[in-house]
Amino acid sequence: MSLLEPKEPEGWEGLSLMEVFRIVYMGEEQVMPNKQIGWIKIKTDDRFQYLYKVEDVDPTMESIECMQDLNLTVKGPTISFSEVKIKFDLFRRGVAFKDCIWLQWDPYPSDVRFMERRIASRDGTEVISIMMGLFGNATVASLEVKLKHYSAATTVYGLVCASNSKLDIPRARSMLFLKKHDTGTKVGNDGIIPLSKSSVGVPLGSMLNVDISLHYDGQHHAFSLCFEALLNGKTAKGGPSEENAEIQVTVIWDADEDSNHYALYDEDSNFSAPCEQLPFPIYDEDDDEDEDEDTDFSVSDGNMSDKES
Repeated sequence: MSLLEPKEPEGWEGLSLMEVFRIVYMGEEQVMPNKQIGWIKIKTDDRFQYLYKVEDVDPTMESIECMQDLNLTVKGPTISFSEVKIKFDLFRRGVAFKDCIWLQWDPYPSDVRFMERRIASRDGTEVISIMMGLFGNATVASLEVKLKHYSAATTVYGLVCASNSKLDIPRARSMLFLKKHDTGTKVGNDGIIPLSKSSVGVPLGSMLNVDISLHYDGQHHAFSLCFEALLNGKTAKGGPSEENAEIQVTVIWDADEDSNHYALYDEDSNFSAPCEQLPFPIYDEDDDEDEDEDTDFSVSDGNMSDKES
């Protein structure tokens, strides 16, 4: 956690963003690779964004254990909305989740909050938890992690995660990179480490905290970096010691609602977004799915109320 106290913004300067930190499976039964088919989708009346999407069975995938995170499809935060629903059609060949959560949000500039919502499986035996942050006045940080010196066959494993100083709790951390020793990632010729999530929302007036613990070339590098949130611009820092300076983190800041970086993919793509893209919009979609009548979770003025659809 940073000891620095950045200046609070005067009024509304940035974007209203929703950040999905984690989606966690909580159940006694393993979810085998052949049962991980399905999706979790944020949706308005005619637009959408996938949070999780698996279309085909991949036998090389690991089973999902209790309290394990699902791999997020979305690579960054969702821009401002007044009302959306999060639809679940998940694990169709196993313990199925098919439900819908409504979110209504009327943000104000100082609005920074953590939310956790849980849904139960159709048979009531398993639970999915989705952990989110709502930031009323924020910017988007697009991160790049790069090695300055490395061998030609370097494999990296470990973790890189991001949080912000206004919501510095363990459940409000975004995992950008997480690899075990036996599933390490090859580093490209440019030294850039491929991140599973490359952009995060950061409230203005806060610090972006980046925690790094990486192993490569027989060495372990562990340190933290802090960046003051900016409306727009670019910031780069290396590790705090001579040894850790081998790793450089670059952050590109963008709080422009009209940014050209919004066009990431459409319905016919494979939903793999390039790392340099910044805020994530919700995209147009023709959706003929049946609407379920489900519990409506409303968020307004810092309070939440449950009501029947």
